[in-house]
Amino acid sequence: MDGLELELELSGSVPTHVHECAEECLLLQRDMFRGDILLLEGEYQWAPGGTSHDTLSSDVGCVVFIHGAVDPALKQYA
Repeated sequence: MDGLELELELSGSVPTHVHECAEECLLLQRDMFRGDILLLEGEYQWAPGGTSHDTLSSDVGCVVFIHGAVDPALKQYA
């Protein structure tokens, strides 16, 4: 298992991706959209293995802690 702190800049985004293994996220600062779902500071998200989700984006920038089988593509945002 891996873990990283992901910081999205103002109006930043992460493209749609598939989770090969389970991954959990905790939004540490500000807010973020997962597709059209707004996640607020302090909220938790669980992504079971084999699932995917829409683009992650933030109009105001945000910091997220990700734990699990972190997609190598996400590490470029850390």
